[in-house]
Formats: sequence, C-alpha cells, structure tokens
Amino acid sequence: MIRVRNKKIIARLAKMNLQEKKRRNTIAVLAIILTSILFTTLFTLGLGIIENMQQGMMRESGSSAHGSLKYITDDVYEKIKIHPLIKQIGYSRILADEVTNKTLAKRQTELWYLDDVALKQSFCEPTHGHKPVKKQEVIVDTYTLDYLGVPQEEGVNFSLDLLVHGKSVSRKFILAGWYESDPLAMSGMIITSKAYVEAHEDELINTYHKDLNITGSINADITFKNSLGLREKLDRVIIESGYSILEQDEKYIQSNVNWAYISTNGKGDPTTIVLMVSFLGMVTLTGYLIIYNIFQLSVVRDIQFYGLLKTIGTTKSQIKQMIRKEAGRLAVLGIPLGLVLGFILGKILVPRFIEQSAYASLEVKVSCNPWIFIGSIIFTSLTIWISTNKPGKIAANVSPVEAVKYISDNKDVVGSVKPSKKGNKLLNMARANLSRNKKQTFVVMLSLSLSLVLANSICTLSQSIDTEKYVSKHLDADYVVAHNDLFQNKFTGSDNQTSNELIKKIERLDTFKEGGRVYNDLGNQFAVTDSNNTTQDWNVNEQGDFLTQVMGLDDFPLNNLKIIEGEIDLEALKNGKAILEGIFLDDNSKPIMEEAHYQIGDQVTLHYYKDVMGKKEYKSRTFTVAGYVEIHDRSNFSGISLGDYNFYVPFNIYAEMVEEPVVMDYMFNIKQGGEKATDTFLDIYTNQDDFTMDYTSKTKYLQEIDDLRMTMILVGGAITLIITIIGVLNYINSTITGILARQKEFAMLESIGMTGSQLKRMLIEEGIYYVLGTGVLSIGLSVISSITLIRTICNLIAFLNYHFIIWPMAAIMPIFAGISLVVPRISYRFLCKKSIVERLREY
Repeated sequence: MIRVRNKKIIARLAKMNLQEKKRRNTIAVLAIILTSILFTTLFTLGLGIIENMQQGMMRESGSSAHGSLKYITDDVYEKIKIHPLIKQIGYSRILADEVTNKTLAKRQTELWYLDDVALKQSFCEPTHGHKPVKKQEVIVDTYTLDYLGVPQEEGVNFSLDLLVHGKSVSRKFILAGWYESDPLAMSGMIITSKAYVEAHEDELINTYHKDLNITGSINADITFKNSLGLREKLDRVIIESGYSILEQDEKYIQSNVNWAYISTNGKGDPTTIVLMVSFLGMVTLTGYLIIYNIFQLSVVRDIQFYGLLKTIGTTKSQIKQMIRKEAGRLAVLGIPLGLVLGFILGKILVPRFIEQSAYASLEVKVSCNPWIFIGSIIFTSLTIWISTNKPGKIAANVSPVEAVKYISDNKDVVGSVKPSKKGNKLLNMARANLSRNKKQTFVVMLSLSLSLVLANSICTLSQSIDTEKYVSKHLDADYVVAHNDLFQNKFTGSDNQTSNELIKKIERLDTFKEGGRVYNDLGNQFAVTDSNNTTQDWNVNEQGDFLTQVMGLDDFPLNNLKIIEGEIDLEALKNGKAILEGIFLDDNSKPIMEEAHYQIGDQVTLHYYKDVMGKKEYKSRTFTVAGYVEIHDRSNFSGISLGDYNFYVPFNIYAEMVEEPVVMDYMFNIKQGGEKATDTFLDIYTNQDDFTMDYTSKTKYLQEIDDLRMTMILVGGAITLIITIIGVLNYINSTITGILARQKEFAMLESIGMTGSQLKRMLIEEGIYYVLGTGVLSIGLSVISSITLIRTICNLIAFLNYHFIIWPMAAIMPIFAGISLVVPRISYRFLCKKSIVERLREY
C-alpha cells in the first residue's frame, strides 16, 4: 500500500467542518469553558486551602523550618550545621525560663536570641525599627507591647521580670524594633541581641537534653530542599553527624518534625479524600455528558458527510482524527478562558473556607500554583478526549451505503420511530419522539439530574449540621469562666483558680439563671486501687500528669454531666456511696469504652492524705461505680488534661477529702435573650477589671457553626450553579439540534395538515417529558447518593447528624419546567422562518 501524507488534508477538513458549524462550536466552546472552570475551581480550592492552612500551621507552630534539634550545645550545633542534607539552619537560644510580668498573665511570653535565619523562619523579622544590636536592645511583637503598656516607638525603655534558672531577676531593655503580632502565634516573643547573650554567658549554661534547666538551651531549626520524608532526613542528620536518636544513648539528641507540613501527617483525612474524589468524578461526568452529546448529535447530523468521505477512501482512523482535531481546536479556545475564570472563582471561594477554620485570622493568599492549571488542563483535555471517543467511533464505523441512505430515523444512529398505539395524540407523539434515541434522551436527563443531585446533597449536609451536638462538643453550659491559664492548659491549682469575686458578680446579673463550681487542684494528689486490686501510687507519669484525678462538682455541673451508661443517682453520690468514672471521647465524639477501668457496680477505693491537727494522715474511701460520663473538650473540666483514672463526686464529698477546695471553673446558664448583656459584662470584666480571668460561651460556637453552614451553601451553591448551567446548556443544545435535524419531518407533518400550533405544542410536551424523566432520575440518584456518600460523610464528621431530605429538588424542578416551555418556543421560531417547500428540499 502506498503511504500518503494526508495529515494536512485531515487538518484542513477539520478546519472547514468547524467553520460550517458555528452554532455547534459556540455551544461546545461554552461547555469546554464551563468544564475547565469546574476543574480549575476545584484545584484552586484544594491547593489554596492546603497552602493557607499549612501557612497557618507554620505560624501556629512558630516556625517555617522543616524540623528542629532541641537542647543541644554549641559544639553539637557546629558539627550538625555542615551536614550536606541541610539547605538552611537557624540558631535559636532561650534566655529565660519565663517572662513573669503580671501584665503578661494572659499572654505566655518568651525571651530568645535568634540569628538572622531563625528570625526569618520564626516570622519575627522587624517591620518597624531595626534588629537588636546593643546589649539592651530587643524586638517585640505588637500584642506583647500592648500587654506591657509599651508604646511602639524606637528607643523606649521598659523592664522585664524574668525567671532565670528558677531565680527571679528584673532587667531593663530598649525597644529597637517591632513586628505585627500573628493572631495564630501561641506565645509572645521578645528577641535580644547577640551582645546580650555574650554579656550573660555565665548564666546561660550550655544545657544538654538531660538538664532540666530551660535557660540557655540551644535549638537548631533545619530546612531541607523539600518536605518529603522529614523524619528520615532528621534522623540521618543526627546519626551521620555522630549522635544518636535513641533516648537511652549518651549522645542522644531530641528532635521533632514541624507538624505544619502536611506531607508529614501520614494518610489524608478520609472526609477530604471522599469529597475530593466525589467532586472530581462529578465534574468529569458533567463535562463528559455535554461534550459527548454535542459531538454525538453533530456526527448524527453529518453522517452523510462522513459516509461520502469513506467512499473516496478516508479511513476510520482519519475520520476519528478529524473529529479529535475539531475538538482540539475548540479546546484551545475554551480551556484558557476556563482557567482564568475558574482561578478567579477559586480565589473568591478559598477565603470562605479559611474563615471557618482555626486560621480565620490568617491573611489568605492564593498563589498561581502551576499545578492548578496543569491539573485542570489534563483533566479537561482527558474529559474532551473521552467524550469524543464514542462519536468518533460512530462516524468511523458507518458504511458509505448506510450513510447515503441515512434519514433521521435510522436505527443504528438515532433509533427508529415507534408508532403510537393510541392514534395521533400529540402527547403520545412527543413520547414516541423521545424514544427514538433513548441514549441521547438519557444523557440529557442525566446531565440535568446531576445539578439536582448536587443541590440536594449540599442541602442535606447543611441541614444535617447538628447545632446542639456541635456546641455540646465544647460546652455543657451557656458560659464557662475561669483563670485564663485554664484555657491555655496551664492550670495548676490555687495559684490560678477562678475568682470568687467574678462568680458573685455573675450570680447577681439580671440575666443569670443557674450555675455551679467545678473543683479541682493538681496539688491534691489521689491514688486508686484498680480493678486488679493494685494500688496506683502518687508518683507522676512521664508527662507529669497525676495518674488519678478526682473532681468535685456543685449540683449544676453534676446534673450537666453527659451519662454514657448507668445513672446519676444524686442521693447515692451525695451520701458518699457512689462515684462516676470519666471516659474520653474519640475524634467522632464516641466514648472510648475500652479505656474504662471498672464495670458499673464495681468497688473503687480512693487513697489520699488529709491534714489532721497539723499532721497529714493517710486516708482511704470506697465507692461504687454508678456510671460512666463523657470527658471531652471544654466539658466538665474546660480543657484540662486529666490522668489515666478520672472520677467525679459531689462537692460535699470532695470537700471531705481535700484541705482547701480550689475552684477550677464556674459554669452557668442565662435567661433567654441575655447573651448580649452577659457578653458585655464579661468582656469588660476580663479585659479591664481582672485580666487574669477569661471566658468562653455557646454564642461563640453557634456563630462558628452558622458561618460554616453559610460557607457550605455558598461554595456548594456556586459549583451547583455551574453544573446547572451545563445541564441546561445540554438540554438547549439537544432541543435545538433535534429540531434542526427533524426539519424535513416537521415539514412533512405540516404538509399533511398539522398546524404550527400543534407542532409547537408537541415540542413543549417533549420538554415536559424531559423534566418528568429528570425528576424521576434525580430522585433515584439523590436517594442513592444520600444514603451512601452523604451518610458516610455525616458519620465521619462528629457534629453532623444525617437527615434525609428531598425538598431541594422540588424547589428547583419548576425552573427546569419553565425552561422546557421557553426553549421549544424560541427554537420553533427559527424553524418557521423557512417555508415548508424550502425545508422539504433541504434533504
């Protein structure tokens, strides 16, 4: 066979065919643009959220470094820093155990020396003034300056109270520069000069990891070329530098990987994976349906053209290439615009997601990450390639004889006309017309259904948000007040207990309804005889937490405990016969029952020391476990880390076992409508009267969950709108193309007596059948989607309580019905511009 160079001919034919189909091209380009918008939006959302949350986690962790080596010496630092894996290394040294100024009680503040690299890694470079050079010069974050009452002016003098190796000292400093505080930062930073380090070298003992002293400790903050395999890289640096990663070894170096880097966090969140895969699948299917339908209808209409090409020797492969080239030219026009519009839409939506996260205060930035556009181009192009595959096969496989004989009711291409059994009623004719090409009809209905299914799914998720469940995950009362140390997990006991003056003022508020104290003191140690009859002693575990925690509760918090099993028998509890065991909850707010130490009805013996006549005496007391209650975030204990054994007793029993009961927090409810007045009082008191006190409330969490619901509706609604437009576009294209393809048929019907009004009515009834079919298909798909995918997502997220709903589809269906009435009317007007004779001559 002679090989003919015909690529240019095929390309020219494709170009000429495109020029003849301007209306189809417009719809196809719109479809490609919308598909590209969907993919670009999805990738912009995904990468934008990851980038911003990672940036937020870096700022929260206080460093952009990949990892750090802790409590090392200068000699160790010098050996480590030359390792070839290290791209950048920062030197940081803590210069005080603690900054103890009273005005900093609400803000943990640290005194450090950081070299230039560490300054940049820690986001502490001064935005005003200059870096510290002289011995007394420092740079400070603006929040800390506000707490200290120091104006933002260069050269201002101020004093700091420091704890250095357990000894209190007071020193004067000069403000050299400052930087804007990061709301995500977990502590304030005061950074000194190298001259300060040299001047106080005698007190900055070069501590090593086994030394309990904090002052003088050196950290090496390391950045590698990339964030892959950070744990392995850190271990290599340590081992290859001559040190050990084993804690028992003499040359052990403590190290940690920066948890901010998502690549170090192991497997992805299952909810995120399910959502991303679902959206990608839906977008691909949506794009496929319309692009496939456009080219399939185009091929059907031009089947004679492809048949004639085959009579002059065009091969199957060449016809497929021609259709692919047409699609490729349209893609070149549509994809770039889709990338731009999708990126803009993504940039608008990303901040809405971040606002509902823990990093709401972060300045959201969406970078032009090339992977956004690469991923969108790949997926859009793949969708176009898949979509044109089947139409290409139809065009390539038709024989020249069949193509020449082709009319619109050819069974192989568009199906056969089925005669009505009930005469010529228009309704039956409309139904028969739709059944000519069942595949095309199904594709259009499916395309329209996807938007309904997505809208229903989003509404189901938003309606499944259980406000009470979300709030109760954090609070068991309307308000909790306590020393601010409790909210920072630094509660110890009598030194930072809740102000009795604040409690009295709360109880005198007009809005106050009921409340009660929660008592606990880490200084009051308890021991317990466990179920194996082994006494757990008063020694602390490795984390420094006491093994046994016993908490005393007033009636209000006691009644608000959430029971898992058993019962809260107030009489038995107050008589000292019963006790409640606390059980921790997992991430989905499910009790971890395997961590229970006792069965309900078991005897538990508590051991404690009691001061009697100035002398401590050993005491024991036996209770019966009456039930299990929940332990979770800011409930029962407001965030404090409890021990392995956790028990709850009424205050009267607790008071008998401790010397001086310490109020850990105060929980209270208010009268309906009293939120604003109560918030105003607490804001003034905690920020002016006593800044050591702080509070949290249900109002704050209710606002969070409402914002989350609105974000879900906004983002989901935007994606639903695009998919709806694609579906409607598909319906319009199918309707118009169908009318144009049936011009001769309509002309014949009119020639034998059918009026224009009857023809128009028949087309409208076809549209109504489309809507009815879409409704039935949507209900089926929504039910399947709801009870599988949506229910799975609800089960993965603790504050979602699955509810099956179907009303969103009922709300949207009238819109589709309206479109089905309008589109045939408009299309028919174009058809009527030509006479019956002209239309009969066209074929």
